[in-house]
Amino acid sequence: MKKKTIALSLSIAVLLGIVVLWSIGESHRPAGANEFTGLIDGFDVSHDETRLLYRYAVNGQVGLYLAEQNGVGEQLLTESENERISSPVFSPNGTDVVYVSTIQQETGWNSSVVKLDTVSGERETVYESGELITRLSFGGDDSTVYALKAATFENYSPIAQERPHEFDIFAIPLDGSEMKQLTERLEYDMSDIAVSGTDEALYVTMFADEQEAETAEEMFEVKQSLFMMPLEAPGELTKIEPRYWDEELYGLAVSPDGQKLALTTITNADEGGTFQYELLLLDLATKEVEQVTNLKTYVMEPVFREKYLYFTEDRAFPSRAPDYHLHRYDLTTGELTEITVSVTSAIKEEG
Repeated sequence: MKKKTIALSLSIAVLLGIVVLWSIGESHRPAGANEFTGLIDGFDVSHDETRLLYRYAVNGQVGLYLAEQNGVGEQLLTESENERISSPVFSPNGTDVVYVSTIQQETGWNSSVVKLDTVSGERETVYESGELITRLSFGGDDSTVYALKAATFENYSPIAQERPHEFDIFAIPLDGSEMKQLTERLEYDMSDIAVSGTDEALYVTMFADEQEAETAEEMFEVKQSLFMMPLEAPGELTKIEPRYWDEELYGLAVSPDGQKLALTTITNADEGGTFQYELLLLDLATKEVEQVTNLKTYVMEPVFREKYLYFTEDRAFPSRAPDYHLHRYDLTTGELTEITVSVTSAIKEEG
């Protein structure tokens, strides 16, 4: 266990609050553990912006679906039985979908990386892990997917739920060749990852200032921050600090030209009451930020494409019964449009 980890975990538990404890707890419950019906977290958009990839539950049975960009033309790709399907991503070629399949075993949570051909329906497990993979991201080609992997799943303090810890970043070739470990940090938490389409840089949000904290007060001030790692220099992470912005940073996506990042953050931290999470654009050259949304709810999961910036909104936050909606933000006009997705079997159940 890393130095100061136990003390730091107490600070982080307070900092994160309900949102992280809820999301981690729900993300690693067994498939079908509740009877929820509706859209759930975990979606992506093809790089040509013609198709959506999303997770939808019908009475607790989670399926991975494809639809056209406007939400029409639902197609079931796969359903979970004894596995948890998470972090689905389109490959740059738009044909393959890659996702994490996680199964709870007596020894803990074991994850695999699965590639699914959306044309033929062929499904192939390209990497099997005895540990927990939480996030995937493609770079500029279809050969490699980048992953956040935890070495342990436990509670570091009596006030916290069991959750992933001791994270590092890995590159997983999809041809089945050996996985490459890019960092050796065993971080307390890494939450989101995005890789530039130019394959020049990898970005990650994580708690990584505990190494410099010497007192309990300093540990309490540790925040989830943004870091960059050049892919030509694995392991060398540099903190990126937006100008005039000092709140924690979540949900991460990089623009196709590699010049901007989309992130979500708390915008009412000093007001009290329920936290509101909105979407920001960060210019990597100037470090200036622009607030994109003002929905006063919980905005998450940005997906950055050429024409639009896509994201998920939970209108029921912080309820344990979420109400997810998909949106797209026009990067030219600033117009915000909701994308309606559904599943035929769910509509029949309601009827």
